[in-house]
Amino acid sequence: MLDKNYLLDDKQMRDFIINGYVTVQTDFAPDFHESIYRKAEGVFEKEGNPGNNIMARVPELHQVFNHPVVRGVLTSTLGPSYIMHPHRHCHFNPPGSEGQAFHQDSYEADENVRHHRSRWAMVFYYPQDVTEDIGPTAILPATQYYNTRTGAHSQSELPLCGKAGTVTIVHYDLWHRAMANRSDSKRFMMKFLFCRMEEPQAPSWNADAPGGLSFDNGSSALQHQVMWRHLWDWMSGKQGNGVKAANPSSNSDVPKWIKAMRAGDEAARCDAADALGVMGESAQDTVPALIEALQDESEAVRLNAAYALGAIGEPAVPALISALHKEAEKSLEQNLDRSHANPSQLYSVYALSAVGQPAVPTLIDILSDENWWVRAPAATLWGILGPLQKWRCRR
Repeated sequence: MLDKNYLLDDKQMRDFIINGYVTVQTDFAPDFHESIYRKAEGVFEKEGNPGNNIMARVPELHQVFNHPVVRGVLTSTLGPSYIMHPHRHCHFNPPGSEGQAFHQDSYEADENVRHHRSRWAMVFYYPQDVTEDIGPTAILPATQYYNTRTGAHSQSELPLCGKAGTVTIVHYDLWHRAMANRSDSKRFMMKFLFCRMEEPQAPSWNADAPGGLSFDNGSSALQHQVMWRHLWDWMSGKQGNGVKAANPSSNSDVPKWIKAMRAGDEAARCDAADALGVMGESAQDTVPALIEALQDESEAVRLNAAYALGAIGEPAVPALISALHKEAEKSLEQNLDRSHANPSQLYSVYALSAVGQPAVPTLIDILSDENWWVRAPAATLWGILGPLQKWRCRR
């Protein structure tokens, strides 16, 4: 039984939702990590990279992932029934390497998806001290919700340095890379994958203020407060009811926000879409403007428009279904071989998933659409929304 004292608190969970990572330090003796390092070094010298067999070659790794501080973060972010995925890899960064470009990993046997909700995580473990000159893994914090390089590079690079035994748990879609190794030392990093196995029914962390924390993040270049609040609510077990407006207000500021969303700079457009989302259903007259913003050149604005539409809820569904058809067809046309349109990365899908239960009847209808590129995002939505059978029965 895991001691609840190892679970994250509200602030740590909020920071994970926003920034997409948590770093912890295991307390094994230095010679424990040294042993892992030497065993990995020997395996590489004798047989090359063992890939998925790294755990069999270095069984001490079991102890790392069973350490209570690691289990505490995984339980907090993926729920108590999480599992270790069979794919794992030892990343070797040799002296003199040039490093990598920033990227998002593909999913093992599930490559055509991105999950805003916390369903998958990667765990990075260092068996040696890592400083910036030895080529650490670097991340772009708060980029797990971005699908484009342009959007991701709105954030600043953060090298993940630390003493031997440092473990970083990251949202699977966080942008990351191996940095150049400018030292004379070999750098090993063990990467393991973990998966959520059930929908949240209640907070799986030490939740003292489930609805009371501010999501204003001064360290993030752009704000996504409605999206972050939606993910907090989902992880708290509030399923199927859509985004709840944090601070509903009058419509007196609506013209100002629409004007800013159409004519302001990126930050102003992003803030305007977020502000309309905070208003919730009272902003339903802004649906046409928000649908228009789903095509904004800025990915940040598109995300905020999607979650603002989700916060408006049922009044936005007809316009979102129309947008879904258009987005799906456009996605198909942009892929010349007509086989790689990604239904999970349509902004109308994000919006409809945030609407939740009120979108279900229409979702069931479009599962029988004649065009596969419409059925595909509908099926993706079905998976995102989770256990919907009870809703189907009520239709």
